[in-house]
Amino acid sequence: KGNVDGNVLLKRVNNTYGIIANAKITSLVVRDVPIGNLSVKADNPTADRFNIDVNLSGTNNNLTAKGYYLPGGGDHAISINAAIQSLSLKTVEAFSMGQITEASGMLSGDFFIQGAANAPEITGELVFNDAFLNPAVLNNRLELKHETIQFNKDGIYLSSFTLLDADKHTAIINGTVHMKQYKDFIFDMHVKTNDFLLFNTTVKDNKEFFGRMVIDSKIDVNG
Repeated sequence: KGNVDGNVLLKRVNNTYGIIANAKITSLVVRDVPIGNLSVKADNPTADRFNIDVNLSGTNNNLTAKGYYLPGGGDHAISINAAIQSLSLKTVEAFSMGQITEASGMLSGDFFIQGAANAPEITGELVFNDAFLNPAVLNNRLELKHETIQFNKDGIYLSSFTLLDADKHTAIINGTVHMKQYKDFIFDMHVKTNDFLLFNTTVKDNKEFFGRMVIDSKIDVNG
């Protein structure tokens, strides 16, 4: 729920359709979680270009995304810069449709999205700050003190990416998932766990696998 204000204009010039939008939702609340104020501005100054400017601001949320889309741009159709000064994990939980619970802490980072509309390249980083979350599929509340995921053109990089279970036992991940435009994955990952609680589920939580699994291991994932 929230308060909606603004205007959207659809226009047609010389058999070409366009849009001018300036809309704002204030005091947005999703699943009883206060999100903040969301504003969206969009326009197409020419028939083959759409500009977009999105801003989310609130007590715990502050992010912006700005760029453009070219319908006939081919490999250069999208260019968007996104900056996440702060994003509450409670906000992520609210939009997760029940897949994440018991979340707290913050996300920050920045992303640059560019390339073809059907296979854009994403570069940047995502940082977890004093974060907790419980993936429903695991029923295990995980802690991420200050962990970073790097997104490069050739893949996702993790360096001493550390997860802690409720008893502070660790799972440490190092390595890379190489890919090209989020397909053709090649794994080069190394995982070390120390009495780490991986999942603690019942058949009600997950019909595919359930029970309690604690692992103490060194695992290499390649290929």
